[in-house]
Amino acid sequence: MKVETFKQSGTLIIDTITDKMKEPEVLGIWGNEKLGGGVLHISGIAYHTCPGATDWCKAHCYAIYSNRKILLMPDTILDKNDKSLYHKAAFYSLWAARDLDKLYDKLMYTLSTMKDQYGHQAKMCRFHVDGDFQSAGHISTVRKVVEQFPKTAFYCYTRSWVDKAMLRELRKLNKLPNFKVLLSFDDTSPGIEKRELKGFSVANIYNEQVDYTNSIVCPNQTSTADTCMTCKLCFNKEVKKDILFLDHRSSLIKKFKNLKLSGKVRELVKQVQELNRSVT
Repeated sequence: MKVETFKQSGTLIIDTITDKMKEPEVLGIWGNEKLGGGVLHISGIAYHTCPGATDWCKAHCYAIYSNRKILLMPDTILDKNDKSLYHKAAFYSLWAARDLDKLYDKLMYTLSTMKDQYGHQAKMCRFHVDGDFQSAGHISTVRKVVEQFPKTAFYCYTRSWVDKAMLRELRKLNKLPNFKVLLSFDDTSPGIEKRELKGFSVANIYNEQVDYTNSIVCPNQTSTADTCMTCKLCFNKEVKKDILFLDHRSSLIKKFKNLKLSGKVRELVKQVQELNRSVT
């Protein structure tokens, strides 16, 4: 789909559910099984607010099923529940599309007031476990917020580089000392000139047939790091390695978990372990 088509699709989805709910107080959620409990994350509605979504995304996105389930049953799951991840995601996407001033205020309030179990503001924050940047203005708004929290390390994976205006804003966001942008790709992604990748890290879907250079497989998926919080590779701007991910529904995950690895993959796991030791 074209970016504009996605905007129209996302608006219809958002309208369906936000008119049934009150606004959430904050937009963040503390942790999940992969991130770890100390990582704050802020998300949107998956796929329908992802202008760079590909055919691969439609077939494999881990968040689509959950979002579709929510969208089909808004009354029973979301009504009056202002603490739900999907409730917050819907309003985040709504404000990103229609009211960037409101989004700015809510993000500022979220990051200022949400405290971890020790009473501290977030040390790490991931944007878009689900969803993605919807416009250049959306990215610019997030950048202005991030600039106010220099002690928090932020990161995101994004496919919104498909839009030239958004790519320009992503470059500005990535230049901040506390935000790391990883451009996401898969075998069905459109092409991009190599010079456009300068300064960015890349996230790709692992393919056994491809000879990767300067890349490591996600340590969590190879059982060499329990959580993103303990790994920190994607937060660390000093790490220049690109990240490879396994298809969340692939049999490769079981293969990696059991460490029954081919020589090439075993070497990648060794790189993960060595790099983890160098950054911890």
